[in-house]
Amino acid sequence: MNLIEKEISRSMQINQRLADMRQREYQQNHKNDLLMAYFDIIFEHHEAVCLLIKEKLVGSGFVLVRPITETFLRAAWVNACSTAQQQSQLLVDDNFKFPNMNAMVKEIGAAYSAETFFQMIKDNTWKSACSYAHSGLLQISRRFDEDGNVAPYYTEAEILEVLRQTTTVLLLAGILFFKSTGYHKEALEIENNWLSPPILTNLAI
Repeated sequence: MNLIEKEISRSMQINQRLADMRQREYQQNHKNDLLMAYFDIIFEHHEAVCLLIKEKLVGSGFVLVRPITETFLRAAWVNACSTAQQQSQLLVDDNFKFPNMNAMVKEIGAAYSAETFFQMIKDNTWKSACSYAHSGLLQISRRFDEDGNVAPYYTEAEILEVLRQTTTVLLLAGILFFKSTGYHKEALEIENNWLSPPILTNLAI
């Protein structure tokens, strides 16, 4: 088993464990409904990344880095920054306008007292994620192999980075979700087993 296969296996094991952990009863309200929906979207996209890379459809897997990251940031914003009226609107109005990415990251960072952390997520991932998602230069340049033939060409290091990055976002989304819905034992399991030392401990608002 090579490094990529090992990382896919690890990522899928984490995905399945979190799927088992979230089989709980939750208080029904607009915020929890949104957080459950966002968490489920991240779950599905994360599993898709693993399966696409496993099937050598790497470029398509890389496309999902942006929606995974954006969904996590929106969940964090809804959890800590949105009003009850905004939460209600989000459940019925597809034209709801979130703050732009720079503003959202600043709001989230202030709300969680983690300005550097959320700014780091944006700075390290957003530009490249958008390039892959919108068929930008990063995606185009990986359409040619070493001999100049038109064929997908992604390095092992790049693939491992995307697998680890999307799995980390899934874990962070899990911490946010479980802490915000009152399941602190589950959040602690994530922190202790997969994010130790904890990357961010202030995800409960």
